[in-house]
Amino acid sequence: MVKEEKEIHHKKMLNELDEVILDKEYIIKDESPYLEDYLYGVSDIDSKIEEFLYETGLDEEWIMFYRCLISKKVLDLKEYHKFRKIGETLFLMRNENDLEKFKNDDVTKDLNKIKDDTEEILEKLLNFTKNKEKNPNLTEDDLFKCEDIKKEFVKLIKKYNLLEDEEDKKKNIYEMDQFLKNAVKNKKIKFNKTDFFKEILELSTSKISSIQNKYQKEKK
Repeated sequence: MVKEEKEIHHKKMLNELDEVILDKEYIIKDESPYLEDYLYGVSDIDSKIEEFLYETGLDEEWIMFYRCLISKKVLDLKEYHKFRKIGETLFLMRNENDLEKFKNDDVTKDLNKIKDDTEEILEKLLNFTKNKEKNPNLTEDDLFKCEDIKKEFVKLIKKYNLLEDEEDKKKNIYEMDQFLKNAVKNKKIKFNKTDFFKEILELSTSKISSIQNKYQKEKK
């Protein structure tokens, strides 16, 4: 996220978090109990922390503010009230000890699982396409016409992995369906849309059809 976007989010959060008080377990001696005091400035976070996030791929899942790591999906949904669940959405980063705690935190493990699931889906898709086309030399990048298409596809898969609400998941599946339909039409992907849903995500044709019908009717 660019600095200008961080600053916009920062201003919104200050308004939302004006009265949020941290539980005693989250603060150390002489620190402020008010969460907004940890968001007084947007800054590059400590290089060791930034390096860790980049190496693990978590830089795409978390927004970095001065002394804080904040779950990106919370910002995207604008559900700032969820900051009250400190352990789930935000982590105070004061020093290297906090970084070590964060590395072992359950939230981090969950995010790594999401990342691993995404990679597993891509690997399954690649192997399926290799076998179908009888081309063992295909690489993951060969499945996409360009890097932008691959990034958009990966973003949709990550969202699919993150969502728990059934209705939200259906909307995401419809988004993927429309994205892949357009990508096939413009010859921007090498794999088959139906194969992806049926063989990789293990979604039945009838379920995909019902989702298509539902959201196409809503668009009218």
